[in-house]
Amino acid sequence: MAPVSMTRETLSSKGGHSMSARILLVDDSKTTRRVLSAMVSRWTVCGHAENGKSAVKKFRELKPDLVLLDLAMQGNQ
Repeated sequence: MAPVSMTRETLSSKGGHSMSARILLVDDSKTTRRVLSAMVSRWTVCGHAENGKSAVKKFRELKPDLVLLDLAMQGNQ
């Protein structure tokens, strides 16, 4: 699945430095992934995954700064 947002925005920190975060969204619900993408739109969503196996592969490929992960996905027991 292609990333929804490819824009990178910079956030200012208190020290005057800029920082940005690349986020991997992992949820078995396409709708939830879309909602999360909108919620974190100020950062870069570098990828999406629909299950744990895909998440591990994307994590290794994309090396995100943060992963938002649904721990109760189907098939992850």
